[in-house]
Amino acid sequence: MNDSIAGKGQLVTVIIPVFNRREMLVRAVRSALDQTHSNLEVVVVDDGSTDDIESGMNELDDRRITYIRHDRNRGTPAARNTGIRNAHGEYVGFLDSDDEWFKNKLERQLSDLAERGDRYQITYHALDAIDDLSLKIVDSSKFTGEGDILRGALRECCIGLMQMLIRREDIVRMGEFDERFWSHDDWDMLIRLSRHFQFGYVDKILARYHHHKNVDGRISERYERYGHDRRLLYELHKDLYSDNRVIHARYLSEMAGFVAISGDRQEAKRQLLKSISLDPFRLDPYVKLASILRDRSRSHGP
Repeated sequence: MNDSIAGKGQLVTVIIPVFNRREMLVRAVRSALDQTHSNLEVVVVDDGSTDDIESGMNELDDRRITYIRHDRNRGTPAARNTGIRNAHGEYVGFLDSDDEWFKNKLERQLSDLAERGDRYQITYHALDAIDDLSLKIVDSSKFTGEGDILRGALRECCIGLMQMLIRREDIVRMGEFDERFWSHDDWDMLIRLSRHFQFGYVDKILARYHHHKNVDGRISERYERYGHDRRLLYELHKDLYSDNRVIHARYLSEMAGFVAISGDRQEAKRQLLKSISLDPFRLDPYVKLASILRDRSRSHGP
């Protein structure tokens, strides 16, 4: 960090991992630099890009930017870990290279934490999502839980990293992002944080998620990676999933779909029956089971 960085209030480190998104990255970095809370550092971790990220950062010409480059592509979790290891702020915020923060995000969250005292340790806010083709708002955050949000975190990744503001000592206490994940490292971290800390909600849209068609890799490859991540997430937090019948049933039903796509219909059937036994009121496992049985009947012929 440049020692000449100065400003009012606590220093916040903004960590932005990037891989080959130079133009989008410039927008994201500017949204961080333009915060009304100006005492911040932006740590850009270039995960082996080929489109000259460094020159784009140099053109922004702001001493609050720290640029770090991996010599090869190691994945988003590794880039986030590098960012944390090079953070100096009392607080840490995460921003993906294709998204953006609104100008008063940090000011509002720091104020919220100060007002609530020790009641909550992590604050998060609402966000919206925009389709980059139509430029229309297509979604907005729906989760608004406060305090103990562990149940919601087990059900889905209900709070994105870009929505949170976390004390650096607390994120360090959780250990590094698990680099075995392709994309669920944020969900894993959310569950870990939810085990230990109380969350406060700021009812204000303070960030924007940019939705664009994912063209990276084959569909089958994306399914495989998603299935890998869901299994790993379950194994890491098996104690929590096993203690909640409804959430466990939801997981089994979801995984049965991936197993069926891979061709193991018997295993998919077993998981669906287990899901039904845990939560007989959930509809989707019955629908999936009927589909498997129907396909099996067709394969055997008349």
